[in-house]
Amino acid sequence: MYVLQKTSGGLEVVYIGAIDDNTENADAAKNKYVEAAIDALIKGQKPAVNFTKAIGCTIKWKKS
Repeated sequence: MYVLQKTSGGLEVVYIGAIDDNTENADAAKNKYVEAAIDALIKGQKPAVNFTKAIGCTIKWKKS
């Protein structure tokens, strides 16, 4: 996930990483990183956390 902020020089990446800290159940997430980053930008601040490790699936190739 990327969160971008529009600046006078163009777009700036202000957050890269996971959406939240629970890959299994979004309702059980304790840290909602993207939501916190957007809330900080709305308040005119930089996100407290600007990078997390995103966990996702890899692409598997089947030989035919």
